[in-house]
Amino acid sequence: NLYRQQKQFSKAISYYQKAIALKPDFTEVYSNMGVAYYRLNQVEKSKDYFKKVLELNPNFPEAPAIRKWLQGGTFHENPGD
Repeated sequence: NLYRQQKQFSKAISYYQKAIALKPDFTEVYSNMGVAYYRLNQVEKSKDYFKKVLELNPNFPEAPAIRKWLQGGTFHENPGD
């Protein structure tokens, strides 16, 4: 998440992809990928990753906010804030 915090989203995605290769069911990484792609204005790709989050873990802590955004709501990078 360091690269994401530094707004180096492409680098962050590269590391997230490596993490997914090692652990394909790592829900948090899919969520981080969704945020990174959103920040790169690749909204459709972002949605794909957030859909994968819901597929892997429908009870993921941010699942309600993700569902709301996918249904046309406002995007919140940190829904608990």
